[in-house]
Amino acid sequence: MILTYLTNDTPTSKGPKGGKAPAKKPMASNKHLINKYQFLHKMLTSFDFTYDQQINAVKYSMKGVNNTLNDVRLPAYDCMGELYRVMGADEISKYYEGLRQAQLDALMAKFAEIDDNQGVPTK
Repeated sequence: MILTYLTNDTPTSKGPKGGKAPAKKPMASNKHLINKYQFLHKMLTSFDFTYDQQINAVKYSMKGVNNTLNDVRLPAYDCMGELYRVMGADEISKYYEGLRQAQLDALMAKFAEIDDNQGVPTK
């Protein structure tokens, strides 16, 4: 349930008075996105996820990797590193196709760091 909330792209909001839906789609602030990825990373390191939950977390983390703001990308890379540690290279490689070369290089560096440290990511 918490994972579903975290991976929801738009924050829940109530419409204006009168119960009508808001005219514009609400957007999560950058700070909100950063905190969501940081919390997801803590969850990934603390709890066991089912395969379906891992897939949802990978898809959501990839959205963070593609974000234009570096402060959002960094915790998303941490999430991907933790998912790589749990899922393995073959399974996670299905989801990072289409990344720009710089993004792919950053992910590969994160994965190599985990491999070099016997599955333990470093900061």
